[in-house]
Amino acid sequence: MDDKTAWISNHSTSTLRKINIDDTIKIVKDISVQVYDMTLTANNDVLLSLLNSTDISLLTTKSGEIKPFLSVSPLIPLGIHVTKHNEIILDVAERGATYNPIDKSCRKVIIFGMNWKQKQSYEYDKHKQRLFTIPIRITSNVNNDILVIDRISGNDGRMVVLDREGQVKRTYQGNPQVNSGEKLFDPRDIVTTSVGHVIVNDFNNHALHVLSGEGDLLTCKVMEDQGIIYPMSLSIDTKGQLWVGCHSGSSQRTDAKLHVVKMSF
Repeated sequence: MDDKTAWISNHSTSTLRKINIDDTIKIVKDISVQVYDMTLTANNDVLLSLLNSTDISLLTTKSGEIKPFLSVSPLIPLGIHVTKHNEIILDVAERGATYNPIDKSCRKVIIFGMNWKQKQSYEYDKHKQRLFTIPIRITSNVNNDILVIDRISGNDGRMVVLDREGQVKRTYQGNPQVNSGEKLFDPRDIVTTSVGHVIVNDFNNHALHVLSGEGDLLTCKVMEDQGIIYPMSLSIDTKGQLWVGCHSGSSQRTDAKLHVVKMSF
């Protein structure tokens, strides 16, 4: 929410916490809910997609109250993002989606206005080919393009850049210097900076890929030597710092870290 305050969710304990970070981490609020993705609204409330729920929920940050906000039933919302123009963009899929979509499967991006009315949706390209396998995270850039993390398999993914006509402008499937052989590109989250750079994490390879607004690779940094391993979630604070939420590497461990990174590129 700013450079000292964050909402952070933990899948394994089904908790959503508001934390303050100064010299220590202080838990301000603890809510029992299983969040899939979340995004800030213009007035600093939080929109949530919840695991296996057909609703988008609104967390009013002043009261800590969570209420249903929007339904996409029978579909399940996955990634969620509020654009600078105050639109809500969602990735959605059918319940129980697998990596092998069939004719009845539905994997698409939907754009809503803040009046909850659907403005646009994208599922197929102009050649009637599916745009996505399982789209899990979404954001927008300074050109108003839509950037989607699309999972192709359990440990492989890509970034897809769509224009507002729903046509694919660019796909990115990793950097050959990092993603070769069995080291598949493993993206889990995506953010854009104020100048239009795109940052995508690479979970199994402990890396961050930095792209231009057009989707060209600028740099790729393996962060393991800085102690940043299994980067799961990304966010940029009000000071332009990158927050990286990590996985501990094992469900038996509870020493996952949250890192704040100063960026220069």
